[in-house]
Amino acid sequence: MPTVKSAVKYSYTLDDRDQPFVPRRGHLAQSSLEAAGLGGDVAFFKAETLSQLNFPISHYVTASVGLAAGLVRPWSSLLPKRAGSGSVFEKSSRSVPLVSCIPLGDRFYFGKLKFLTGSGIVSRLGHPLVTRGFHTMTVGPRDGHDAIGADLYAAISARLAWVPPIELFRQSGTQCHLFANAGNSVVLPGDSLPNTSSLRSLQGSVRVGYGGGVAIPTPIGRLELNITRQMGEPRFQPQVGLGVSFL
Repeated sequence: MPTVKSAVKYSYTLDDRDQPFVPRRGHLAQSSLEAAGLGGDVAFFKAETLSQLNFPISHYVTASVGLAAGLVRPWSSLLPKRAGSGSVFEKSSRSVPLVSCIPLGDRFYFGKLKFLTGSGIVSRLGHPLVTRGFHTMTVGPRDGHDAIGADLYAAISARLAWVPPIELFRQSGTQCHLFANAGNSVVLPGDSLPNTSSLRSLQGSVRVGYGGGVAIPTPIGRLELNITRQMGEPRFQPQVGLGVSFL
């Protein structure tokens, strides 16, 4: 069924990194808040945040950590619920069903990455530069073979990068790196806010990937050529990613 949406959105970025695509030092902080419901037939708020810290260990070696998270809920989740009214708050002990009151197009997906455009900062995770090691839309809630999107997500990453003693690498800024990352997304039942049950569900099925490769700065973004492995899988797989935002 088609819907009509009107919304306002505020985005904030603080970036003091020395380079946008292969940083060696500096911090990136991004946040966005979207409010929908001024008109149309959908009403919700969506908040996302991304933070990245890069610090040099030596002249050619850099360590990085990154964190991203997002939440989308209907405005009704902020209203008090009466006892005995059948509120979803009274059902937190039950397993979280794969049903969301948020329109499909406004949920979070582990897949194609967006960077402060469209539906958010990291609205679609599982991108090769975010949750490395996972194919598009293979992480998060599903209905059979179809990704149905989530209301809450979190992802974290740690990297160790270095520039090899090769003139071509040093002139281009290309880095070799080792990485480990984890992430997950879940659906929240009804119009509830995150509670102990939903956070336990988010933590309990976290997907982990690790590996290594090279990161190459290009005029259109960061290009990564990696060998990755999912936790629990028997073998490493090649993976290529290109984007302007990464963990």
